[in-house]
Amino acid sequence: LGLLWWLRGAVVEPLEALTRALGASEARYRELFTQSPNPMWLHDPSTFEIVDANQEALALYGAPRERFVGRSVLDLRPPGDRDRFLAEVDAVGGVENLPPVQRWTHIRADGTPFEVELRIRTVQVNGRALRLVVVRDLTEQLAAEAGQLEAETRLREILAHARDCIWMQDSRTGELLFLSQGFEPIWGRPVGDLVEGRVAFLETVHPEDRAGTREMRQLDPEQAHLEEYRIVRPDGGVRWIQDRSFPIRNAKGEIYRRAGIASDITDIIYDPTFFVQTQKYDDQTRTFCTNRGGYVAMENYQDFVCVNGHAYMHKKSENTNFAFLSKAILTEPVTDNQAYGESIGRLATIIGGGKPILQRFGDLKRGRRSTWN
Repeated sequence: LGLLWWLRGAVVEPLEALTRALGASEARYRELFTQSPNPMWLHDPSTFEIVDANQEALALYGAPRERFVGRSVLDLRPPGDRDRFLAEVDAVGGVENLPPVQRWTHIRADGTPFEVELRIRTVQVNGRALRLVVVRDLTEQLAAEAGQLEAETRLREILAHARDCIWMQDSRTGELLFLSQGFEPIWGRPVGDLVEGRVAFLETVHPEDRAGTREMRQLDPEQAHLEEYRIVRPDGGVRWIQDRSFPIRNAKGEIYRRAGIASDITDIIYDPTFFVQTQKYDDQTRTFCTNRGGYVAMENYQDFVCVNGHAYMHKKSENTNFAFLSKAILTEPVTDNQAYGESIGRLATIIGGGKPILQRFGDLKRGRRSTWN
């Protein structure tokens, strides 16, 4: 009949096949009962006596036929479960009213307990109402579930202590499905802000980086992506984020999830050095002493003024200041580099009216000179 097989560890309704066989002939029923790969037995519902069992059942319980057939099904249960089983029978008004699928602890002939799933149906054999029980040993399934639970527990512990922010979203809807606790110390806000929709992700991105971040999320979904952007924390602090994401496919090979790892790289690029080599004069200029959240202080020398950057541990500004260092190779007849540098300082002081020459970054990008006003 092709019905007596396991499918992913579950019995595919051998009870129906046996019931149909009983209606056809006793011989056909006996053939299915004895040859079934599923452990099964018959017992009298009024006395609980086992009246027949196939070889698979005898092997499962580790008992010879003479020690298995004729005993009570109550003997297959631990003492505590026997009273509970009888109480359930009384509560529903008879074994015929019990659920057709049950889960219990049974005992093998050597006393070893194991979990079983029972599928039960009342059948007529030679005019006698009996209970046909098909047994599934849950030992391997429970071991696999325990192993999976342990693996999930370890994964949760790793995610809970990971310094990076790990996230996952639905590729079709964009719904955020998971956000690790690493989000909170980086973004400075609770996970619930994003998971519960109180704040949209793009709202946390620096206004100047939102367009680029939005475009990045519209790229080929089948590819891994690497992007860098800034976020603005609720306290006004700005952090640099490196976000690596990749697609996840389901069993059909379809992309249905996207996961990513967002890392705070602010401290890594706290003092970046950028070199600029001009094409026309081959001059070399580089940034120096980048100071995020710092202050610019004026320094007075004998006949000129300069500026320097100050940084404080508990006091931060909204600006980032840095210096440009230009490399100049002096040749004869220049013999005093120090005097040459001081002369530049005096000239700059004259141009600035006794103050440092001020240049804001916004004005620099627009090609304008800044003023103190």
